[in-house]
Amino acid sequence: MVMNPERAVVVTGMGLVTPLGRDQEQVWSKLIAGASGAALLPEGALRDTGASYHCPVRDMEQEHAWSRSVSFARAAVESAIKDSGIELEACADRTGVCVGSSKGAIAALEEICRMRHGGGYAAGEGEAFAHFYLKSAAQEIAGLFRLRGPVSAPMAACATGAYALLIGNRMIERGEADIVIAGGTDSCITPLLLAGYKRMGVLAGNGGSPQEACKPYDVRRNGFVLGEGCGIVILEEREHARARGAKILALFRGGAVGQDIHHALSPDPSGEAMAELIKIALVASHVGPERIDYINTHGTGTRLNDPAETRAIKAVFGAAASRLSLSSTKPMTGHLLGAAGSVEFIISLMALRHGVVPPTINLRCPDPECDLDYTPLAAKTRAIENVMSLSSGFGGHIGVLIAGRYS
Repeated sequence: MVMNPERAVVVTGMGLVTPLGRDQEQVWSKLIAGASGAALLPEGALRDTGASYHCPVRDMEQEHAWSRSVSFARAAVESAIKDSGIELEACADRTGVCVGSSKGAIAALEEICRMRHGGGYAAGEGEAFAHFYLKSAAQEIAGLFRLRGPVSAPMAACATGAYALLIGNRMIERGEADIVIAGGTDSCITPLLLAGYKRMGVLAGNGGSPQEACKPYDVRRNGFVLGEGCGIVILEEREHARARGAKILALFRGGAVGQDIHHALSPDPSGEAMAELIKIALVASHVGPERIDYINTHGTGTRLNDPAETRAIKAVFGAAASRLSLSSTKPMTGHLLGAAGSVEFIISLMALRHGVVPPTINLRCPDPECDLDYTPLAAKTRAIENVMSLSSGFGGHIGVLIAGRYS
């Protein structure tokens, strides 16, 4: 996706709902301190799946249990709009929405199954079906704020958030909108998802504290901790933002999306597909490899992802890879699935703003195959002008996002 210089895109607002909190500064402080939101699963249906840990959003009210992801999106959008200072009523015709989810309202589907298993049609079944089949966070946001620009609800597994941001960027570059509310949201800490991921062997196993369970790039790694949350970014055409005197947080340089068709559940060990997409993203963003300072990696802590991702980065950056700072923040936030790409992009922008690289906690015994600077254990200060965020998903989805300091 090549950036259109006549309609450059900037970031003017951000909103978060995460296991570390919802306030940007609070979340950033916890990230820099290496705090984790992971906890033991409660006794009952969730623990009966054989899984041990989760990374939940706490103290978050929602209308119904099966619409948590939509509730997260509403809260994150409200925060992002406040952060941006935008008056949406004045530009509703030119404001679009691109908010995706990897699983949608899967809790509603499970509720339907429980009702049917109990026998007959239950009173709440129709409402649960509506949330599962008919509603999306994108529709909810567009309706809530009476927005009349383009609306999209992408679904690309764990790269959904990255896809949503790039689609939103394209809407602005093509002149379809001046503002796009973009990001990903997911709430999938359910018996069905936990049992499925447990059977697939991608969840961090028993032993040790929940906070130490996920260990990306470590020889002891054995999976991720399932989390939930939402990340929303206000993308805006640069001149539109300037005209209203907006606070511009970063220049959205662009990126790329694509597929690794090696296997539905496993990345190509060579990392070739991701490497090719990183190259495409750099060309599209007009940023040479030597100008990237920090990469927020996908870093799931699974046996296959981490070395494949390392090989991809080394293939693109060559000798310059040694000067990169990288980290995986999933041990602190949990794996947020469809929200991971947008939340981690926001974290990358925080690193850009503060000139600080968040740590990869629990990285005490580095895998020799993962021999880049993954910022083990403690945050570090460095000059940062351009950042990259990498996302991958089951089914082979890959997203690469690049942003830079605005001046």
